[in-house]
Amino acid sequence: MIREKIINQFELLSAGLQALRSPWLLAKVLALSIVMWALMAVCIYSAMLAFDIDALPQVAMVILGILVAGLSLPTSPGFFGTIEYCFVLGLTAVGVDSSVAVSAAIFYHLPAWALITLTGLFFFRFNKVSISAVRNAR
Repeated sequence: MIREKIINQFELLSAGLQALRSPWLLAKVLALSIVMWALMAVCIYSAMLAFDIDALPQVAMVILGILVAGLSLPTSPGFFGTIEYCFVLGLTAVGVDSSVAVSAAIFYHLPAWALITLTGLFFFRFNKVSISAVRNAR
């Protein structure tokens, strides 16, 4: 059972890596990745501006890097606490008070979490899937 799951994951990885064989697809993947990362940095910078944090836009990119590192570790569902801690790490390094950093992090985190959660619930309902069915499928 576990062996089949592992083999299936490698087959999915192989299929996903097929895009790298085409220079055009590779260029599109890289371009979209850059756009996505830039938009995430803009969202972080917007949260900073909303709390009158006077820091360079590059600080938002540093916080994004800290977030990537922090979220690659085991964390709580919804990343609660981890995102806030990463904001505090990044912003206190440039002299921002930790309470303001946490506030900016919550301002950044909650709308994204709510949107993702509500979208997931919508698609659960749209596809007539119940949480108990997912739980029993394990």
